[in-house]
Amino acid sequence: MENEVLQKILVELQEHNQFGKKAYRIIFVLIPILVLVWIGRILLVVKDIKHTKKETIINYSKNINYYQDTVEFDKAIEESKKFVEKAPDYYYAWALLGWSYFYKGDLVEAKKSIEKSLQLFPDYESGQKVLKSINSRLAQKNKYLKKA
Repeated sequence: MENEVLQKILVELQEHNQFGKKAYRIIFVLIPILVLVWIGRILLVVKDIKHTKKETIINYSKNINYYQDTVEFDKAIEESKKFVEKAPDYYYAWALLGWSYFYKGDLVEAKKSIEKSLQLFPDYESGQKVLKSINSRLAQKNKYLKKA
């Protein structure tokens, strides 16, 4: 619809080939209105995308926390991997994957995921704390393995 209006405007300008009142109205009134309409549509799309992302984050977080609380760590890991696929640049997706591996006892995978989370958001305090714990546990595990 906007393209048709813009084409009509251009045709009128070409037909009249002059800048009278009509051309003035077209240039300084109609074109800005069309631009505002386009901007409005873009903002609606952006708002919809943000809303969808927020809902996605909430849904994944709820599901993953439920599986962790019910000690279904394999399901929590599976759901966390899906979350990471949907939001690979979101630190919390990686953090949830790391915590799921941590709860399952897979410290190596937990460390990888938590480190990725911290790369994306270095100020993530819980991630820093659990990474220290993971490193400590891995060091103890290696110490005991060397003794055996």
